[in-house]
Amino acid sequence: MRTRVRTRRRRSPGSTTSPNNTAYWGNNGLTQGNYSVAGGKRNERDTVENVFIKSPASGNWKVEVAAYLVAQDSHVETTTVDADFGLVVNGGVLVSKAPITISVGSLIAFGKACPGTVISTGEACVSFNTSNSFQTLNTRASTGYALEVTAPKGLIVTGFDIRARGTSNKTLTTALYLPNASGVPTTRAATGTIQVTRTMGWRRTTFNKVIRIARGGKFFVFFQNDASPISCAFATSGTGIPYFRLTSVWTSRIAPSFRWEFRINCPGGALSPVLSSNDTPTLGQKLNLNLSQALPNTTAILMVGASNTNWSGGNLPFNLSAIGGGTCVLYVSLDVLLNYQTDAKGSATVTLTAPSNKALLGAKAYVQFAVNDPKANPFGYVTTNAATLVLGN
Repeated sequence: MRTRVRTRRRRSPGSTTSPNNTAYWGNNGLTQGNYSVAGGKRNERDTVENVFIKSPASGNWKVEVAAYLVAQDSHVETTTVDADFGLVVNGGVLVSKAPITISVGSLIAFGKACPGTVISTGEACVSFNTSNSFQTLNTRASTGYALEVTAPKGLIVTGFDIRARGTSNKTLTTALYLPNASGVPTTRAATGTIQVTRTMGWRRTTFNKVIRIARGGKFFVFFQNDASPISCAFATSGTGIPYFRLTSVWTSRIAPSFRWEFRINCPGGALSPVLSSNDTPTLGQKLNLNLSQALPNTTAILMVGASNTNWSGGNLPFNLSAIGGGTCVLYVSLDVLLNYQTDAKGSATVTLTAPSNKALLGAKAYVQFAVNDPKANPFGYVTTNAATLVLGN
């Protein structure tokens, strides 16, 4: 015997609970198999959710449908903003029904971060054909491609981005070439690597050195295919890019008939550390708080507070310039301080588990990171933006 539960509604997460209180969230496990996997979490994306139970236990099963988001009123018979939904259950009979209520959790960022000493590896200073309308074409195996660029202004080149995908995840060699008197790319001025995955997207390479190009000067950005060539995005309209191919020798210059999509990167400014999360604070569930763009291998303090308006008799926000903190601002009360370490990329993920006490539904907390960055300012710390956490179910 199999029980099937299907709901259709507007971003309405639902769960199905067995007679022994095992919960199955909608669509959990169905991308890996034909039957649902116990547990999971609220699905905030799909408008159609399924729960398939193989050999369901006898007894009363509870099916809950609760709208996480009603973006538009589709049940106009009432004055409130609400929506109709459809529910299909196979393998059971209706015992009873009753309305339920939920408290929707949220994580809302606020405030501004202040810059540290981490410098951006590059920002697009020249772009070619970076539209959303493109076609995908295969390049050639075991062949290098050198795309010709004429500098529209003086450039300090740190690398480039190209929109591409591979048949597998791989690392390719990249380079910046300078031309000889005949315009052929012969001098390899800088090198790098680029990571390509099976998903079409922008891929970045950063060279081992910066290269200065005068206004009007020509140079080439280069990638080398292996035996399984990558596919690149070509804009459906825009500017054709001349290029050369390299096998054992360079080909002649190929006319600009292809609209390659790529960007030249130049040095960026100082980065500010960022607090972010893809999770929603939910009773009894884990919440990941992400720190990025921070100084690598340093101390990061997660500050958790009950207030964003006052702390220790003073008002919040508090401008840290008064203690040598430059433009940094403290946004949360310092009720709990948790020490962590950033990794080699200047990132950290802090996993918290929300309490399961329903009496705390709707409770608020405020979070912010302070990152040790001794050379950023006399205070020695920089701060991220902050976020308001509201606990829901």
